Amino acid sequence: MPDESAATPVTAPVENGAGTAEETSGDVYTMIEAARLKGVSYHTVSRAVRRGKLPARRLGRMALIAAEDLRAWRPMRERAPHKYRRREPNPEATPALLDLASGERVELARNLSTLYEAVYGAAAEQPLPEFLALVSERLASVLDFRRVVIWQVDEATQRGVPAGRFGPPMSGTPEAQPLSELPLLRHAMARREAFVEPNVEAAGYGACDWRNVTSLFGAPLHVGNRQLGAIFADRGGEPFALSPAELSLAQGLAHQTAVAIEHDRLRTAESARADQLAAILENISEAVMACDAQGRMTICNAAGRELLGVEGGPLDLQAGSPAAGAHVERRTARGEPIPPEATPIMRALTGETVQDMQYVISRPGETQGRLISVSARPIRRGDEIVGAVSVARDIAPARGAAQA
Repeated sequence: MPDESAATPVTAPVENGAGTAEETSGDVYTMIEAARLKGVSYHTVSRAVRRGKLPARRLGRMALIAAEDLRAWRPMRERAPHKYRRREPNPEATPALLDLASGERVELARNLSTLYEAVYGAAAEQPLPEFLALVSERLASVLDFRRVVIWQVDEATQRGVPAGRFGPPMSGTPEAQPLSELPLLRHAMARREAFVEPNVEAAGYGACDWRNVTSLFGAPLHVGNRQLGAIFADRGGEPFALSPAELSLAQGLAHQTAVAIEHDRLRTAESARADQLAAILENISEAVMACDAQGRMTICNAAGRELLGVEGGPLDLQAGSPAAGAHVERRTARGEPIPPEATPIMRALTGETVQDMQYVISRPGETQGRLISVSARPIRRGDEIVGAVSVARDIAPARGAAQA
């Protein structure tokens, strides 16, 4: 941690969470800086502030944390997967040192914190193209950029693709280019923090065919060790510079953008896996059914729908229906009725594993039933039962072949 005694103290009225004015003095840290300093995630700091475990002052919608409060805070071990945690605290992290008496800096802090909050909420609600367009527009508005472009890297093809944009094009580069032909994109992704390149032409990036670009803002898009792309912006050819506070807060926005891109990639991959699984389930001969903890059907493949005598197309056509199939009749080999709660899938919801339970099932309107064998087991999440799955097969043909 930096030496607080060596920092320039600042004193100014700041609104606290209740809206009253209090005095704060000494070094203050944004939540992003506090996370770096303590070696934890931003969300750990945010959660501690919300729960009152880490005192903070409110500047508009930004939380500022005093150095002495941050030094005294002992964060609990994070529950996030290890690869998503910061591995080492950063004792060299510098405080925000916001001059709270400066109206210009205060306005900047308010704008950027409001921007971060708005973008954070939109990340979970909007499709990725709309979200990236929002990021580009808001970043341009707050930092006075005239042009913004977000480049995303396709890992499969190793090509860079402009995925979000504000203003006119910054270069004549085609819509998709091999990463090997995008030197500035590779340079930006290799950086760990946002930066400003004072003179792009002098830096030797003319191969990118930049259009009237002098100074250029760049921010890498990283999630862990994954390099997902970068954000670029400029002021229409005018030279400019950004303060460390501006770069730090803009990088926080870049981090949120990277998380949104990664989540979209994971959702796409998960959707592809789900479609593949659905195709497999639909085409196997066994009847596969699954239900949630309340016994409501969540999956029923084609063989299952045929067994229950229901029409269908989609794999989850009967989602929400009772998994026990109350409209069909089940009897033992001796003709004794089997109530819905005694069916294998409902027994599995109580924690029981059922193996090869045989009984006769009759669909509505049928006079002769079918002998089937059903196995079922619970679906657990930790110690909690969150559902059950059953697999049924028609054994009458097999039994007839054995008798022959």
